[in-house]
Amino acid sequence: MTFMARHAHAFDKVSVVLSGSVLERSVAGERVAQAGWIVVKPGGVLHEDVVGERGLCMLSLAATPQSSEASDAWASLTADYRWMPLEPCVGRLVRMIAGRIEDPAVAIEEVLFALAGNAVQRLRHEPGWLAKARSILEERHDSPPSLVALADEVAVHPVSLSRAFQRAGTSKTEIVHRRRVERALDALREPTTLGQVAAELGYADGAHFSRSFRFWIGCSPSAFRAKFLSNG
Repeated sequence: MTFMARHAHAFDKVSVVLSGSVLERSVAGERVAQAGWIVVKPGGVLHEDVVGERGLCMLSLAATPQSSEASDAWASLTADYRWMPLEPCVGRLVRMIAGRIEDPAVAIEEVLFALAGNAVQRLRHEPGWLAKARSILEERHDSPPSLVALADEVAVHPVSLSRAFQRAGTSKTEIVHRRRVERALDALREPTTLGQVAAELGYADGAHFSRSFRFWIGCSPSAFRAKFLSNG
């Protein structure tokens, strides 16, 4: 793992994670981005990064004042610090472009803005019941409702809810586990056992918790705790 101290970028920055993972901490919250995710960082926003043990390969675009003025896309895309998932095929497409085009910068920029712009539009037009379902799962991540119960609570058919999650590039399980791991990052700072942390977050046992944590962060909870403590 690599810890990057709090810092801010001079210009708005849009990045797509190609491989590995990175934990981003800012006033907007604490989230994990892995391959196939876009991270948008408005200029001047303080944040810190924790790169997973699998490393991090990221393509980034920074908006200079000239490019910001030339493109309305920057204004809508970088208005907030945000994390957005891309479709699985998009990650493969970007990798292909990066490796096979003589000067990939322009092609990557076109693809990235088109896809990120579509993602913003999807979020803006996301049904209220889908946003409510996300909130319920994040709030009750320690004991989430079943898909059927969740669908009933937001007044839609379970099939419609499942398909809506798929179109958004996520799932009920992913939302729950991602939120649990984000909560675990705070819990691991306290002098509690891994078993206690796992139980508090709703995992069946410590092994299940460790597997989920390693998947999202790239290291075991014990390794993260040791690194965190060694860095003060």
